[in-house]
Amino acid sequence: MQEEPAQERVDGQRHQHLLVAARGVAPAEGDLAIAEGDKPMVGDRRALGVCTEIAQCVFRPAEGALGVDDPVLAEQSAQPCAKGARFGDMLAGAVEVAIARWEGGLQAGAELAAKDAAALAAVNMNPPSAGCPLSSWPPTNYVGYHQLSPRMMKEGALMSRMHLSFRCLICAFTLLLACIHAPDIWAVDASAVSTERIFFTASIDGADYRLEAMLYYPQDGRKVHPLVVLTHGRNGPNPSPNPRQAEGYRPLSNVLAEHGYEVMMLVRRGYGNSQGPDSEFLDSAEESGLAGAKDVEAAVSFMCTRSDIDCDHIVIIGQSQGGWVSLAASTIPMKGVLGAVNISGAVNFRQGAGLGIRSRAVEDSLKHSASAYGRNAKVPTLWIYAENDNHLPDAVRSWFEAYIRSGGRGRLVIKPAYKDNGHAIVTEPALYIDDIFSFFKEIGFQ
Repeated sequence: MQEEPAQERVDGQRHQHLLVAARGVAPAEGDLAIAEGDKPMVGDRRALGVCTEIAQCVFRPAEGALGVDDPVLAEQSAQPCAKGARFGDMLAGAVEVAIARWEGGLQAGAELAAKDAAALAAVNMNPPSAGCPLSSWPPTNYVGYHQLSPRMMKEGALMSRMHLSFRCLICAFTLLLACIHAPDIWAVDASAVSTERIFFTASIDGADYRLEAMLYYPQDGRKVHPLVVLTHGRNGPNPSPNPRQAEGYRPLSNVLAEHGYEVMMLVRRGYGNSQGPDSEFLDSAEESGLAGAKDVEAAVSFMCTRSDIDCDHIVIIGQSQGGWVSLAASTIPMKGVLGAVNISGAVNFRQGAGLGIRSRAVEDSLKHSASAYGRNAKVPTLWIYAENDNHLPDAVRSWFEAYIRSGGRGRLVIKPAYKDNGHAIVTEPALYIDDIFSFFKEIGFQ
């Protein structure tokens, strides 16, 4: 029986409709891993406000949500707003229709009331709050102000307040229905996945490093799950440290976890809060990818000491520099690893510094690297790129063909152009997740 590694659990969070944080410490000395829960994106505040505030909170990403300069992470932080905005337009229409029907009977005397502005001003009512604006103010749903008694005026004021409250109620109720009945917008069942930030000890080239990772746990009642090790890209030759690196790739991680795969979003040496020097900016593309692959190997070894992992069913996925790292990792014999997925893969390396990303020297170096990886590949691979990636399809096809000619096994998928930056296609899993699941089925990763 496998022994669970000693691990301090500082904070954990389950992604439910009601966010709850649990704290506890498992008894251990010389902990191999320290876990820190993922913090909710919405702070402690009133759950419901006025209708416009609700809409903004639901359909607008938090300003500076990640605070990073990584183009892929920045794209991810903005992505929910694009979907929400489209759906928000539909919601707005539905809300207005509902309100208009209710208001119909109240508008009959609008024209008459509007004629007597002086009498209207005599109505002692405060205007509504800016949060839930009516279509116009002053209110026009009173009949014959100049004929109203004080008692009728009070009743009218009460009716207007009821009208205002009803509008807010419809806004809130419609948005609630949206959260429940919009699977295309909210692609992941929030109660189906929980996350945990951990730090673990990785032994690489005779030295120990404290590496960071975010774990995504399926909440499906099973105690053991197949493992996906997902790893990130790199923001140029000399990237600035991003302390929130582990929080990237949430859309893909959530979708995978919802489908029953435990996901480890690995932060390699020299990135995020992981220890170690920048180990991946070496002379050649081949060397740089293999350096990162050592971190993946250490991560797989660590995760296979845990009792919640099916160590006979593991897949490695990476994006950008992480995609090239996943190809490099496929050359390392690792028990249980069945395949590798390269999403928009490429790599920074010293000989390519200062050259254009599409320069012949850079693309030839990547082609040579792909050939070397294919020659030593141990498992099949899936390559996914968009037509408008940083590297154009012709270059990508030449790398893939070199990989196959030298003995590698794999499939290349070129997706249609993604917005104005195909390199960020990873942010919308719906565009390629079927290709990944098809690959999983082919290699027996289910």
